[in-house]
Amino acid sequence: MKYIDVMYGGKEYLLLFEYDSGYCEIQEKDNQYNIKLVNVSELEQVFVPFSR
Repeated sequence: MKYIDVMYGGKEYLLLFEYDSGYCEIQEKDNQYNIKLVNVSELEQVFVPFSR
C-alpha cells in the first residue's frame, strides 16, 4: 500500500487514513507505533519529485 508523506509539527508522517469528518490518522515515519489523529487542516503535504 502506498501512503502520502505529510508534515505535522515539524516531523514527517505517513497519512494512513482520512475520515469524512476531516480528521486523519498519521504515522510517524521513524516509529510505526506512533499514530496520531489530527485535523487535515494541520497537515502539509511533502513534495516528492517524480523519479524515472
